[in-house]
Amino acid sequence: MKVGNGATNNLAEFAAVVAALMWVKEQGIRSVKIYTDSQLVVKLLNRQWKPSSNEVGYYDAYKNAREVLTFLRRRKYKVTIEWIPRDWNKVADALSNYAAYYAYKEHEEQQQCVEQGCVRQSSRQSIAHSNHTLTEVKLRC
Repeated sequence: MKVGNGATNNLAEFAAVVAALMWVKEQGIRSVKIYTDSQLVVKLLNRQWKPSSNEVGYYDAYKNAREVLTFLRRRKYKVTIEWIPRDWNKVADALSNYAAYYAYKEHEEQQQCVEQGCVRQSSRQSIAHSNHTLTEVKLRC
């Protein structure tokens, strides 16, 4: 997904659905209900609407979400995607706006460091009580 210029709410909504579905798969959760305030996402992914054409800016994001959804459903995952009014989704909207702002700021900082010829440093850290490894990337100017 693009960050900053070129990013749209539709792209963000489709990306969020894909991220949620991937998390569901990784956790082994076989039944999930996803709520979104985007009627476009709900109607397209539930095949109540058809995308107007592959020229539409969100088409690739839609196609990716549709493929992940189909993949899971073919493997007997029960995935339901439902629309909720935006007023019911204020906390999620606030969190996503907060995350988008900081993702954009991080992207800006990385671009600035790249332009200044920064050094990229990686370090591995173990996360307590987990089999996952976190790779932390630091840019030093």
